[in-house]
Amino acid sequence: MTEKNVQKILKEGSMRQKIKLYMTDTALFNLTYSRDTALLTDKQRLSIHENIKETKDIEYYDKLRLANRSFLIFKEHIPNFHGEINRLRTACYTKLQLSDLHLFYEGLINDLIEATPENRDTLLDLAVEKTKKYKGKKQGSKVRIGYGGQLTELWSNIEELTDYVEGIKYFFDTLKVFLSKDLPIKPYKDYVAKFEKSIIKLIDEVVELQETFKAVRPKELDLLLPYKDIPTNKVTQEDVDNIKNAGV
Repeated sequence: MTEKNVQKILKEGSMRQKIKLYMTDTALFNLTYSRDTALLTDKQRLSIHENIKETKDIEYYDKLRLANRSFLIFKEHIPNFHGEINRLRTACYTKLQLSDLHLFYEGLINDLIEATPENRDTLLDLAVEKTKKYKGKKQGSKVRIGYGGQLTELWSNIEELTDYVEGIKYFFDTLKVFLSKDLPIKPYKDYVAKFEKSIIKLIDEVVELQETFKAVRPKELDLLLPYKDIPTNKVTQEDVDNIKNAGV
């Protein structure tokens, strides 16, 4: 909101507009814990608060104040949800990197063995011994390193993410309905949108990753869907009310 808009509301706006401005200023502090982004001075805030006198204005202010308290309770979960999804995404990429690394070393070792046929048996035995920690074993005249375990763990992480993200998407859907109906304050909407956008990016990165190993996916596991395609239940008024009344 521009300074020009703020001044226009202070001079010409209805009390309802001023209350919403007051709560927007409050929201900015609640998100940054700093007055550097403040829209109002302390004097302006006090003036608005002292002039909330009519019943309809008091009711509107109390409604937003309650909704604000409720949002702050759920706000704390948002970065935690994002952090957990990022942890699972990072775990998936770590397993992929380890799998690729094992494949690289397996190929390098076998190339060296192939290049020295006169010492093949000795080198093969040595390679199996040195890669025992990684489940290295003979397979004909080559050594195979057990990178399959990394893929198993990769699919386990994807399965966990698939189960987790459906509930997270429903949480965001419900929170957005609550903000639209009960707390239409732009800084809060932007805060939620920012985290959801980042979560969408993390999920879609894992979707892209899983395509690499789609052919060796365990049949009993479902593929992780792009965020926009993840099915969720329709948001119920009861769940919106549960958020709305959390601050009572």
